[in-house]
Amino acid sequence: MSVVLVGAVLATGGCSGEGDPPAGEPDRRTEAQLTRALLKDGDLPGRFAPIPPDADAVGSGFEDVCQEPVPGDPDLLVGRGFAAGVSGTIGVTSVIAQYPTVAEAREVFEAIRTGWGECSDSDYDGLSFAMRPKDAPRVGEEAFGVKVELVSDIIAQTVQMYALSGSTVVEASAFGTYPDADFASEALRTVMQRLRTS
Repeated sequence: MSVVLVGAVLATGGCSGEGDPPAGEPDRRTEAQLTRALLKDGDLPGRFAPIPPDADAVGSGFEDVCQEPVPGDPDLLVGRGFAAGVSGTIGVTSVIAQYPTVAEAREVFEAIRTGWGECSDSDYDGLSFAMRPKDAPRVGEEAFGVKVELVSDIIAQTVQMYALSGSTVVEASAFGTYPDADFASEALRTVMQRLRTS
C-alpha cells in the first residue's frame, strides 16, 4: 500500500497547534534546508531502511484528495520514505511542500482538510476504504490526521497527518499492515521541529 493509493479518502480530526503564527511572509527555505528537515536514518527503529525515491509518489497527497484536485503548485516539494518487514509491509514517509505565499499554503492545507472531511467511507479503484479522524500532534499553526483502512481480505491501513507552518505544508504518514500511528505522529513532530530550527 502506498501514499498514492491512500490519497483518495479521509475525515477531519484537527487541532490548533502551539507554533508561532507567521508575521507577514516567512523566510524562504532552500531545497537543501527542506530536505534536511525530512526523516533520516536513525529517526526510526533500526529495522527501517530507506525506500528508493519515487518522483511520482512524492507529494501525491498534495495533488488530489478523494479524487478532487488540490489547488496550487508548490515552489519546492521534497520527500523521503522508509520501510520495514517483508516487502516493506510497514512504511513511514515525510513530505514537505513549500508554496509562494502563506495564503497559498493555507488554501492548500484547508483544501486537503476539507477534501478528507467530505470523503466518508467510499470506494476507490474497486476497493472499499473506511476513514476515521485521528488526533495529530499539536505542532505548527494547525494540524489534523486521519486513519484510512482498506476493507477487504487484505488488512492495509494508513495514518496520514498534516501540519501548516507559514508557507509550508507537511505530510507524514505510516502505512502497511497494522502500522503504528505513533510513527506518523513522531514523524510529524520531528519534521516540524527541524523546520522551526532551519
